[in-house]
Amino acid sequence: MDSIERMEKEGLIYTQYQNGIHEFVFTGEGEAGLDHFFDIVKELLEGTTGEDRLRYIVDARQTRGRGAMGQLVRRFRKLEVQLGDRAAGRTAILHNGSLLLTLANTFLDTFAPDKDKTRFFDVKNREEAIQWLLDEA
Repeated sequence: MDSIERMEKEGLIYTQYQNGIHEFVFTGEGEAGLDHFFDIVKELLEGTTGEDRLRYIVDARQTRGRGAMGQLVRRFRKLEVQLGDRAAGRTAILHNGSLLLTLANTFLDTFAPDKDKTRFFDVKNREEAIQWLLDEA
């Protein structure tokens, strides 16, 4: 994929690709990466409406598992309330592999807002994750 923007900040590398995918790679376990992530996501969402769709790859291999993922979800829900009408999102979260993540995919399908779709993919399946992001269904 060809990038049109790349930014490195403490704890995070952000890349926007020509196909519209926004990739976030967490490079450490500190709060700084999450802070930068939400600054960028907020900026992206502020210029959208409910008719739009944003696509994200989140490489979460360097985060501390359940605690970091829980914080990510809580902060996104708070941002969602602040923004109101916003783009729908498709998010592919890359990880190092775990059978528990199959259960997480089921949980997300059950409880996530209808407009947003999230899936966990083993990092070895990055191309499958990209294809899923680009699918409209």
